[in-house]
Amino acid sequence: HACEYETSLLLDWGERVDMAQAVDEPVTPHSRFVTGDLCPGSRIFWSTWRNQRSQTGTYGRPTLATAAKGAEITKATVENYLTLLREVRAAE
Repeated sequence: HACEYETSLLLDWGERVDMAQAVDEPVTPHSRFVTGDLCPGSRIFWSTWRNQRSQTGTYGRPTLATAAKGAEITKATVENYLTLLREVRAAE
């Protein structure tokens, strides 16, 4: 759905993204904990697709996406999964 998070990942991974066509469609926060988009400031993610319809096909703020953010997200995700796998292996 082309939020800041997903668009940043695609930019980092070298996918063709035409940022000139990026259109923000900010998500209306349902609480201070649930933003509906993973960037920035979300403490948890709770899909709000049923609560708010997209007029453009985007959801969130893809214009804030950068390859650098995508690289940070990718690195953190890999590190977290490695930590989890090590913990699971140690528990065997």
